Amino acid sequence: MESTEKTKSRSQSKTKIVGLSCLFVILTLIITGGVLTVLTQMEIIRDFETLNPDGLEGEALVVFRPGISLFQEDMTNAFVEGLVEKDWIVNITTSSSQTPINIHDYDLLVLGTPTYGGTPHHSIVSYLKNVGDLNGIDIILIITSGGSDQALDIMTSKVQNNNGTIIESLSLYTIKDNGGNARDLSYNSGKNLNL
Repeated sequence: MESTEKTKSRSQSKTKIVGLSCLFVILTLIITGGVLTVLTQMEIIRDFETLNPDGLEGEALVVFRPGISLFQEDMTNAFVEGLVEKDWIVNITTSSSQTPINIHDYDLLVLGTPTYGGTPHHSIVSYLKNVGDLNGIDIILIITSGGSDQALDIMTSKVQNNNGTIIESLSLYTIKDNGGNARDLSYNSGKNLNL
């Protein structure tokens, strides 16, 4: 009888440990999800930076949204390095409420965004809305994702609806094969740009 009670007590203890462990995992997932949601929704404001101010090829405005990982920023920076190598003046900033919306002095507009839930980040979509008519400006899209092109389709539609001319779209993936090194693809796209 006594061993049956010990076995029952051990079984109840194991059940409590498993239950508490499950509760801990669930709470951790909820907290992590909340933190990630807050991080992806926060406005990121960076100073307007000009690279290669004496460039002779043309002048580009690069507006991008950094992602949770550094992938979007790395791909944007690689593209910018290629533009600078080609002797472009490059003005770069993040998409925020303070991003300049007067794009008429630029020869090229580069828009970069990570993908969350198959859609581009809301700040880059808001930026396009705030700019309004793109007046046919040449545009390059740099979209990063795990492997979906849904955000690229959305951005393409929004740019075309705002009268922009997409001359190149880069979909670069963190999981899916890019057909080469993603950083090299982005850099070479900037370096080999012909307008």
